[in-house]
Amino acid sequence: MGYVNARDVSSFADIAHVYGLPSTEGYAANLLASLPLQETVILCARLNAIVSGIGIASMERRNRAAMSLIALPKEEQRILSFTGPRGGYRTHAVFFRGQLLHLMRLAVRHCSPESRPGFYEAPKNRVQFLKVALVASALWTERTMASRNLAQLTEETVEDHVGYLRKIIEETNPAPNAINTIGRGWLLFAEHFPKHYPAFEDEFRETTRMTFDQYSTCVSGLMTYIVVGNELEGRVFKINAVGAATTYRGVFPEYLALDSQTPEQFAHASQGSQAEFEKAMWERPIILFPDGSSVIIDPVFFSAKLSVGPLFFLLRDHPERGRAVFHAFGLAFEDYANAIVRRMFGNARLNLKKANGKKTDFEVDAVAGEGPPPSCSRPKPSFSRRSSSPATSTPTSSAICERSTSARETPSGSSRRAPARSRSAVGRSFRTNSPPPPRSIRSWWPTTCAWIAPAPGCCSARR
Repeated sequence: MGYVNARDVSSFADIAHVYGLPSTEGYAANLLASLPLQETVILCARLNAIVSGIGIASMERRNRAAMSLIALPKEEQRILSFTGPRGGYRTHAVFFRGQLLHLMRLAVRHCSPESRPGFYEAPKNRVQFLKVALVASALWTERTMASRNLAQLTEETVEDHVGYLRKIIEETNPAPNAINTIGRGWLLFAEHFPKHYPAFEDEFRETTRMTFDQYSTCVSGLMTYIVVGNELEGRVFKINAVGAATTYRGVFPEYLALDSQTPEQFAHASQGSQAEFEKAMWERPIILFPDGSSVIIDPVFFSAKLSVGPLFFLLRDHPERGRAVFHAFGLAFEDYANAIVRRMFGNARLNLKKANGKKTDFEVDAVAGEGPPPSCSRPKPSFSRRSSSPATSTPTSSAICERSTSARETPSGSSRRAPARSRSAVGRSFRTNSPPPPRSIRSWWPTTCAWIAPAPGCCSARR
């Protein structure tokens, strides 16, 4: 691994080194048994909004803000005595997304069910929370890195490590830019997708009892609760207060019924596999407590409700729509990508004649630029299931990639290597099956770009 720069590697505070305590689920259960569920989940959500919320703040600034929220100066000094000589918050996180999601799963299993308002005003209770959070860090690592050996990671074997490395990146990075997420969702589902699936608006209204415009407005409005540095960051909101002074006061309860779940439902999901738990969080990333309080538990899952979420409402109670829905989404995604190319290249020639059902290993959708060097693209979305977490599948767009590889769901291990295989297949297909390129093309660079956005693991898409 000599080609990996040390400054690009981050770690986290370890409970064994900081407190000399064990990092087992049994010990975590003992710590959580005396903590109230509602207040613990809300604190997890607030911290998650800081460390993975929308914004450009660095990991260092996010962790400083998170430690400021729990306000434990003596414990902070204890942690920094260990991490400080190694880079402090710049390279060692105390809180991160994967840890807090794992902690919420432990909380709904082991916390005391009764609510105790003001519980975390006592410093000793926040210290107990901090300790169990550090245990969750170790448990998350054990789950994510199980049977993995980074010492075996080389340039030749990197394809075998793509799946879990991508998982690590997903669970230690913040939510995507809000403007991009809102814009992408609007372009896909208000403009491109309905052209290829005319029944979208009717079927969406049938399932959700609201229009896509109304749904998009509700999700966009709540994004203010997951923007880093915003005064509402990670705050609790009341169902009867959001939108009360607007025309959406009658719409918002309908929306919340779609994207929220009760603590009991959350606890039931925690008893299943990790994939089932993450699927439950993706489908309903808001927890609605008995007193009417609600909180967004994860900014990344919540952001995805706009970028790909509307697609899966069409499949609720109607799995037979899957083939037509995903086929139309594939075409819509091509239109979306080509529109970006059109904006980037004013003289772009787009949507070349397609294969129209003819058997072919190689196909190009767009050529941008009349002079050298032109840019060719073959965008294709793919929802790949991964054994480590089918609930967070990744729609992947491969520029200039083989149709036979890019648009199908592949089994666990092979899906992890799909992007790397696509790049190899492109080059091989071009060399062996394609006619010589125009003389103006001096070089040909197959590239793969991934749109990282979570999606339910229950989909079974075929193209």
